[in-house]
Amino acid sequence: MNTMLKDMSSKMHRATSSAPELEKVLEETQRSPFTTRISEVRVHHVKNKVKLIPYNGLTDPKPFLKSLSIAINRAQFSAAERDAGSCQLLVENLTDDALNWFSRLEANTIDSYHQLTSVFLQHHSIFMVKGTSNADLWTMSQKDKEPLRKFIERFKKVVSSIVITDDAAIATLRNACSYESRFREDLVITQPATLEDALHRANRFIEVEEEKTAMAKRQPKASSSKDKSHDEHYEPRQHYDRDYAKIDKAKKAATYVVGGSDSQPSKPWNKYYRETDPKRNQAYCEFHKVSGHSTDECR
Repeated sequence: MNTMLKDMSSKMHRATSSAPELEKVLEETQRSPFTTRISEVRVHHVKNKVKLIPYNGLTDPKPFLKSLSIAINRAQFSAAERDAGSCQLLVENLTDDALNWFSRLEANTIDSYHQLTSVFLQHHSIFMVKGTSNADLWTMSQKDKEPLRKFIERFKKVVSSIVITDDAAIATLRNACSYESRFREDLVITQPATLEDALHRANRFIEVEEEKTAMAKRQPKASSSKDKSHDEHYEPRQHYDRDYAKIDKAKKAATYVVGGSDSQPSKPWNKYYRETDPKRNQAYCEFHKVSGHSTDECR
């Protein structure tokens, strides 16, 4: 019995000690950062329920606000309920860290949708991705051996994010292409009037480029290596000195073809051909593979 009483007493103590913490959590969940001007407005039911990708508070908030703005226009709120309805749509599409951030806002501090989005962007500005500018387009260039398809995809991604005239975009595209590109030459010759026309012409060159690449892979590779004669050997210059002058003269004399003309040129001093049957009674060098000096006398 004493054990049971002690156990019950311990449980009551834990429940009593955790009560303030539970009250704090309940207070935070029930607290609203909106003023009465926003919270007391009754928003009419939206006929077409808007479905947005919830914002988790860890990505760029700009795409979320853009899609939210489209949803607000589709909801067709009246002037009296526009602020309240817009705030409601934003809060309904928050999740994870973004929802925790909203629950920590001080009570009675948000009085309009503009004020809510300002605080929202201020808190999540660290996740904003730097926007594309005209400088990103002007500094583009086709990389060495970069396929035309990959380059055009990069160009489309940048040009779709900025406001630029067709003439300026075509000029930038021409300058960004590789100087060896046939597509660049086509832009100079044909001078397309619109960017759409220029990109359409690029598709033709992409098709030709990819077809040539596919055909090149099917062709057998030609062997570029040449068979080298194993009977030839070039003597390094450092092995030739004055002491071998006599031997060199003897070698030159031996290179003349028997019965040939005296003007027939001899073989170079640093090149010799392996003798198939050297005379046994002559001195022979096993290192240089020539007659004229023995291996023991070789330096």
